[in-house]
Amino acid sequence: MKKILRAFLSMALVCVLLSGSLVAFAAGDAGIFNVTPATGYTSSLTYEAQTAAGAKVNSTSAEIKGYTVTNFYAKAEKMKISVKGLDNNAEYVIFVQKATGDPTAENLVYVDQQKSSSSGTVTFTAFPKSLESNVLYTVYLSGTSLSRAKIMEFRYNSGILPGDINGDGKVNNKDLTRLAQHLAKKPVETPGNTDVNGDGKVNNKDLTRLAQYLAKKPVEIF
Repeated sequence: MKKILRAFLSMALVCVLLSGSLVAFAAGDAGIFNVTPATGYTSSLTYEAQTAAGAKVNSTSAEIKGYTVTNFYAKAEKMKISVKGLDNNAEYVIFVQKATGDPTAENLVYVDQQKSSSSGTVTFTAFPKSLESNVLYTVYLSGTSLSRAKIMEFRYNSGILPGDINGDGKVNNKDLTRLAQHLAKKPVETPGNTDVNGDGKVNNKDLTRLAQYLAKKPVEIF
C-alpha cells in the first residue's frame, strides 16, 4: 500500500505541475473562511489557519457576498491540519481539490504524504498552489485502512473585485479581452475569478456574462 500511495503521490504532483472568487464587499479582504470539519471528524480533526509565511491567523468576522460566513481568517493561505485516531506509524496522503469527486490535473491544488505518529496522529501543512474565490475546496485523506475519506472543506475569498480578471483594480473591456484570451488558452495571467457567472465552470457563458455586465445589463457577477 505504501508503494501505491507513493506512486499516486508522484502522479498527482505531476498533474499539479502540468495544470496551469465568492467576493468580499470590498477589495483587499483576502482569506480563508467557512472551514468545516466533515461529519465523523469534528472531534478528531484540528486545524490552524496560517499566512503564507506560517504565522497563525485567528478567526474574525467578515461580510462576503452571497455567503453566511461562520469564520474568516484574513490573509490565510494555508492550513495546518492534524487528524488523530488513525493507525500508528502508517503512511497517509492528503489531497486538497476544488469541489468533490476524483482528483484531476484541473481540480487538484495540493497533495502530500506523511507518516502518522506512534499514537496515531498525522499532521499536514497544506499550502495549495493557488486558491480562487467562489470555489469550494475539499480535503481528503487516504491511508492503508482509510479509503479516501473527506475530512474537511473550506472556501477562499481573493479580495479581488468581481469581474476584475486581470487584477488591476478595475472592471472594464480589458478584463473582457483577458478572459477571452484565457478561454483561447493564451499564456495570460488571470488573478481574478474567471468563473464570472458562478456556475463552477469557466467557458463562453462567463464571457457573455461579463459582456452583459459591462453593458450595464441587470446581471450578477462573481
